[in-house]
Amino acid sequence: MALALSHSFATPRLLHAAVALALLAGCTAGGLGPDAAERANIYPANIVPKSSPAALVMSFDRHCVNAGPTMAAQDGDLRAAGYVPAVDAPRNGARLYVVDDRRPAVAISARMCLVHAMARTGQTERARAYVAETFPEAKPIGTADLGRYVEQAWAIQGGILATERRMDASNRSRYSIILFRPGTAGA
Repeated sequence: MALALSHSFATPRLLHAAVALALLAGCTAGGLGPDAAERANIYPANIVPKSSPAALVMSFDRHCVNAGPTMAAQDGDLRAAGYVPAVDAPRNGARLYVVDDRRPAVAISARMCLVHAMARTGQTERARAYVAETFPEAKPIGTADLGRYVEQAWAIQGGILATERRMDASNRSRYSIILFRPGTAGA
């Protein structure tokens, strides 16, 4: 009798486990990998968040200035920090990474890295102070040839630092800090 009783309890548990396994298999059978699954759950306002000035500059320092020498190294660093690619494949050689909190989006390519967030008070001044402190040799340069959205730019050894501001369709401003190293080709 005890065997029959324990067997009757085991059957519903096995049935529930089989149903759960089938449901999980159904979710992943359509090719939804871990990156896509994580992206699907990102709160929409966090895709391009309102990052604080400190978060914007710290992310730029970590993921752009002090990043690994190749895109593969940067990818590993970004993933270790909780970021996922915004799309499955790079576009035009660049890849955008997002995270489900208030840290800025990060875009990387073989020659460029930028952090991108909704504009907030204090970001411009914090970026200027960061450039002055981190790159004391930085020389201000004209922005006319760099694109109409570039606000400030500095020449540094081996590259250019710039800030960019764009208005979106809702008339909200987005702010980016960019590191461009035209002579590099890390892949």
